[in-house]
Amino acid sequence: MFASRARSAKLAGLCVLLAAVAFGAAVRIQTALSLPVFDAENPDGMLKSDTGLLYYITTRIIEGGGLPPSDFRSDPRVEYPETSDLPAMETVGEEFLVAWAHLLTGGRLPLFVLATVVMGVFASLAAIGVYGLALELTGQVRWAVCAVVLYAIVPANYRTIGFTLIREDGSLPFFALHLWLLARAVRVRTGLAILLAAVSLVLALSTWHAMRFFVTLEVACIVAWFLRTGQNPLAARRAWIFPAILAAGALAVPVLRAKWFVLSFCMQAVAAMGLAAAVERRVALGPNARRGVGWATLLVCVAVASGLARGLGAPDDYGHVIDFAWSKLRLLGTLPDDPNALSFGTRLLWQGPFETVSFWGTLDTLVVPGVLLPVALARAAPDWARGTGDGRVQVLMAFGAASIVARCLVQRMVVLGASSRRLPYASCCGSCALAFRPPGWSVSASSRR
Repeated sequence: MFASRARSAKLAGLCVLLAAVAFGAAVRIQTALSLPVFDAENPDGMLKSDTGLLYYITTRIIEGGGLPPSDFRSDPRVEYPETSDLPAMETVGEEFLVAWAHLLTGGRLPLFVLATVVMGVFASLAAIGVYGLALELTGQVRWAVCAVVLYAIVPANYRTIGFTLIREDGSLPFFALHLWLLARAVRVRTGLAILLAAVSLVLALSTWHAMRFFVTLEVACIVAWFLRTGQNPLAARRAWIFPAILAAGALAVPVLRAKWFVLSFCMQAVAAMGLAAAVERRVALGPNARRGVGWATLLVCVAVASGLARGLGAPDDYGHVIDFAWSKLRLLGTLPDDPNALSFGTRLLWQGPFETVSFWGTLDTLVVPGVLLPVALARAAPDWARGTGDGRVQVLMAFGAASIVARCLVQRMVVLGASSRRLPYASCCGSCALAFRPPGWSVSASSRR
């Protein structure tokens, strides 16, 4: 009887998940196609700036029969008379999806219309990560259903409608999937689970420049929990697979290699935890000693990576963004009266989508999650202070808190902290699903098998 109910609940949950994906795709596609400015026959007016470049890259892939054209690494048209290495300059990903769909359907739909349909469906697949993450952390289908329904019905989720071929639509489903697979890998610790968590992260990083900063927040939260408790996720027997796949992606993917992701803080932190795990496997250490080793390896990895970056002449492509973020934190998001107090790059960024949003304005525009997320964070805070509880839940809550801060400081970070335009994909939905767990309740490995 119990097994039959469990199967029925799982089937019902999957049906709700499929309905959420279909609903999200239909809303995205139908709304975009019905916009007065949408011209299916002559989209030139909508192909401006980044969208125009992505559309061009898509057409070149179509010309190559679904493969990169022969001059993909030295395109003469984008920055004429200079040549451009497109996959090293751009996070090419969704262009292949649209090009393959165009070739498979024989070009029956105008390319711009097809791109709207394909990316509308693909963006909606982020619901899979939301559902999976909530189910993994709570162990109950009802909470996963609550999370995915909340994700699907809040209008804030549909911020990118009308922006065909926008990078986050191709990257965020991979990131949501990664969060779920990572939480699962920490529990089951199998080689395949760790491999999938790492590959999904590489795919997310490879398809959107801004994802690098989102992942930095994630890694910072994991490192913070490790330094707080001594619990090292890379201490598991097969955990070496994760940094190996991440390093391979950093060197193999042209855009990650060109931006020197291999020396980024994300890689520094992963390397530090890997080194700390190696020490832990050879020497019996208590929690305090593990934390001390963690601090030492982190400082060493940061110093070595910084030295290598200077010695090898790594380009400082994100220097202006880091300076901008530091200025936001230092000034608490307040624009100074004297513009000379900011660097030129910071002054250039501090406008429009990068302006500061008030804390209460952020919570107010979260709607239902705006009520549940603070409750979830309040429930998790005592466990964080004591260094107890499910580490996956604690990291997720820290990620949710960091998302709110990021959203307040930078309006564009709507995907993490949400706004009147978008519901955060995984951090807030997962947090909401966890908000009203019974006190002390957690998922055991045996209960999930």
